[in-house]
Amino acid sequence: MEYRRRRKRRSRSAGNGGFEIAVKLLVLIVIFLATAKLLANAGVGSALKEKMTRTLVSGCTGSKTGDIFMATNIPDSYSKNTESPSPAPTGKKADIELKGIDIYMIQMGFYESDEECTAAAAELKQMGAAGFILNDNGSQRLIASAYSDRASAESVAERLKNEGYECLIYEKRFNGVDLELTASEERCEEIERAMELCYEIPKELDDLAIDNDKNSREAEYVMSRLAVLRGKVREAAENIGSDAELNGMLSRVESCLRTYLQLIGDAAVSEAGAALSSELKNIRIASALSYGKLLKDLGE
Repeated sequence: MEYRRRRKRRSRSAGNGGFEIAVKLLVLIVIFLATAKLLANAGVGSALKEKMTRTLVSGCTGSKTGDIFMATNIPDSYSKNTESPSPAPTGKKADIELKGIDIYMIQMGFYESDEECTAAAAELKQMGAAGFILNDNGSQRLIASAYSDRASAESVAERLKNEGYECLIYEKRFNGVDLELTASEERCEEIERAMELCYEIPKELDDLAIDNDKNSREAEYVMSRLAVLRGKVREAAENIGSDAELNGMLSRVESCLRTYLQLIGDAAVSEAGAALSSELKNIRIASALSYGKLLKDLGE
């Protein structure tokens, strides 16, 4: 019986010891968790928290309130529309004005027949007039010369009428266009200069034609002046050539400059006189109409 009692006592003792061990383990766990919390607040958790905050700040733009980062820009990938937007143009903004132009032409005839108009144009050229044929919906207007102001055109028309020629003033007016360009400062200057040249070339050709008629210039002098203009136009066209393939506006500007280049390059008169005077009047009219077309295209 004693043996059994001892065994029983030992069993009770073993049960109490297991309970005590469980309590101790529970206390140790509570102490461990409390210590971990203190360590987290003191260092490790703070470092991790700081690292996460830095990651958010570097990846987003927004404002920070207390310990919470409030993102204001959501990445495009989170949007229902996954298509990437086109990047906004960067650089300097320049407002460019392409000036309007008025063309006052001395019309010597209006023809339905191409042959009759061509024959009459040849006669005008022999007299030193332009003999320029302007197509008008299948009919042809025969132009002797053109001017930038009505007063000059009226003066010439009056003189021609007094000499027995029938003529009238045919007017074409093109309004100016305001454009906005965004590019680097250097690029803005190059493009703006090219656009200004589109306006200036017809005026310079006008001045050269008037100068030639007043002073009976030699062909070498006129051709040298044309060569200078050709160089300026070629440089301007090449400057915007790369962008013209990507931009409709610049493509039209380049096309106008290329037309000038062809007109000036085609002028090849070896002698002064009526032929030279006629050639200058022709390219002056063609260049002015080309600029007018540019204004019309850009204004649409």
